[in-house]
Amino acid sequence: MRVPYRYNEVIDVQQLGFIVALVCIITLFAEASEGSARERVRETTIPTVQYRDLGVDSAFEQLSEASRTADPEGHGVNIVYSGPEGDAAPRITMSLRRVTLYDAIRYITQVAGLYYRIDDNAVIISDEPFRADRITTRIYPVQPTFMDVIRGGKEKEEPPPRRDPFFW
Repeated sequence: MRVPYRYNEVIDVQQLGFIVALVCIITLFAEASEGSARERVRETTIPTVQYRDLGVDSAFEQLSEASRTADPEGHGVNIVYSGPEGDAAPRITMSLRRVTLYDAIRYITQVAGLYYRIDDNAVIISDEPFRADRITTRIYPVQPTFMDVIRGGKEKEEPPPRRDPFFW
C-alpha cells in the first residue's frame, strides 16, 4: 500500500514504519544515555582524587574533568561552584581512591565548610546554605476536638442520645 508523503511523492507503508521505528529507537538511546546528574553522580567512580593544598575552585574543575573521563559516554557531570575563588577560596589536601563522585563531592564540601545540592542537570556548590526551593505540603490527621485541647478548653461533651419517637 502506498501513502502520499509530500505533494507528488509517494512512500511505502513499510518504509514509513521503518522510519518511525528508527526514530523511536534513536530517541530511547538518547534518553537512556543522558540520564540525570543525580544518577551519574552516584554511579560514576573516580579512580584517584589527590589534592595537595589546592583551592576548592580548582578542585571542582578537576573533579568535573575526571567525571567526564570516568563516564563511558563522556558526558560527565556539570559542577557549578559559587564561592570565593583564587587565594580567597578554601584550600584542601585530600587523597582518595576508587571513590564515587558523590562521595568525593561530599568529602570536599565537608572539609572546606561548603554546601552542595544535586539538581537534575548539575551539582551546585556554595559557601552559603541553600534555601528551600521546593515547598512540601503535608497533611496530618487530627481529632475533631484538637483545637479545643490546644486552647485549653474542655473537650466537647457528647450530647445525650436522641430518643426515636417511633421506637418504644
